[in-house]
Formats: sequence, structure tokens, C-alpha cells
Amino acid sequence: MLGKIKKIVSEKAWNDSFFVKVEMDNGDSGDIYSKSAGAYKEGQEIDYDVDKSKGDGKHAIKIKQSGSFGGAKKPWVGEDPDVKLAGMSMSYAKDLVIAGKIDMKAIADTAELIAIRIKSIAEKLKASKKPE
Repeated sequence: MLGKIKKIVSEKAWNDSFFVKVEMDNGDSGDIYSKSAGAYKEGQEIDYDVDKSKGDGKHAIKIKQSGSFGGAKKPWVGEDPDVKLAGMSMSYAKDLVIAGKIDMKAIADTAELIAIRIKSIAEKLKASKKPE
């Protein structure tokens, strides 16, 4: 569910992590796990679920992730999609170098070809979803 943080009650450090006790604008409350201090602010809108499975009266607020492998991360607001695609393509090309499939000298050309192919596929998918 989508909601705004009404109040940050406390933020406690534990090892290399932080637990932020929050109250949401709809009355939900609980702890958010964070990898950095100050990651959440009052008034910030988050997409979350409340985990009431502990049974001890304490609730965990779990930030919903969209295709991410890790802890709660802030979205990369305003990032240029072409820059993101270039980085992703270079990463794939690097993997091919490591696997011995291409020579290091070909990494930039390979990344460019990967980016062109991804754009082509994305355009075809968008076109197929347009109503006629």
C-alpha cells in the first residue's frame, strides 16, 4: 500500500544497519530496516506492507521492491534512461569479457550493440501493447 511517513519516532543503529520506528498517515506503525541513517524522512511517500507475523505486538514495515535484489533502496529519481541503459549494457559486455566470450578490446562495441538490441526489443513491445 502507498502511504506517507507521518512521524519518525526513533532511529536505532544495530551493527551496520538501522531500524527506523515510524508512524504512517493512515495509522500503521512499525520498524523499517535500513542500511543507512536518515534514509527515511517525515512526509516521504513509500510503497509498503505491514508484517504482523511476529506475534509480539511489534510490526515490521516492509518496503516493496520492484525487481530489486536487496534491501530497501531509494528509486533513482530523474536518472536519464539512456545513461541507465548504457551502464547496463557495459555491465553485460563486461560479463562476456569475464566469461571469455569476447576480447576486452571489443567491450565498447559489444555494449553498443547490446543497447541497440534492447531498445529495439523495447520499441517492439511498446508497439504491440498499443490499442488499434
